Amino acid sequence: MLKSKKILIGAAFGFLLIYFIYKNITVSVFFKGEERVNIVFYGQDTIYYSLSTNNISYLVPFSADVEVLIPGGYGYYKLGALGKLVALEKKPDLFKRTFSVNTSSFVDLYFYDVKPIIYYETNKKFNKFPNFAQIFLNRSNATLFDKIYLYYSFIQKQKIQFKLLADLPLIKEKKQLIFDREEFFKKYQGRFYKKSYRTENRIVQIMYTKSYKTALMLSRMIDGEGIRVADISKALENQKRECSVIHKHSEISQAAKKLASFFNCSLKKGKTDISDIIFDVEGLNEWNID
Repeated sequence: MLKSKKILIGAAFGFLLIYFIYKNITVSVFFKGEERVNIVFYGQDTIYYSLSTNNISYLVPFSADVEVLIPGGYGYYKLGALGKLVALEKKPDLFKRTFSVNTSSFVDLYFYDVKPIIYYETNKKFNKFPNFAQIFLNRSNATLFDKIYLYYSFIQKQKIQFKLLADLPLIKEKKQLIFDREEFFKKYQGRFYKKSYRTENRIVQIMYTKSYKTALMLSRMIDGEGIRVADISKALENQKRECSVIHKHSEISQAAKKLASFFNCSLKKGKTDISDIIFDVEGLNEWNID
């Protein structure tokens, strides 16, 4: 009887272990076959990585004393205090949204300190690549499989072609240093996009009701990902709408799937006039930059 109980416990444990491994792998951004994954390691030396599986990889260091635009109504904020803001608001996705907005790209993974610390300055000689503790002990939205894959990738960094983009456009106002995200977009446009979306060649029309400025910012992010935006149109405000991605083709494109999953919007088939995809940004209040 005791032996049978041990067998059942062992079988249950084995099943749970297999299920855990399966879930970690299947939801991993690397398992999905993305040709480029954008990652942020936030800390005293904050670095944005655009890691490519078959092309040039980039790393962009951000100084703690630079002010960056934080979506969701926060305005400009010292980057060194972003971790404290995240802790106070209990919104870790602010890391994803902040760096997506400022780099005009889709940030997939982010890592940050367990204890919120306000950083006032950056080391002059920063470590270009994260260590074991930063990957496995810091907080993150990454799965265990993501972390193992990343750790192995950075160990093998000599086999990966990394290019440092350190010349960041800044606006000086009195004693403030403001990150110029628009100039960054112009300067590095096309560096972080995925060729598969260009090959797929799906055209997007953005529909908005309140903020053209936010719609324009989202269009640059989408274009920076490699998905073409053809038009930004104002919709009627009296219509009952929600954030949605509408595609007209019977086969759902990878671009449509990416938009729906990244912005957590509904995905449905419907009529489109001037584009392959309509991206209705109604309800994306946490992306608002007004």
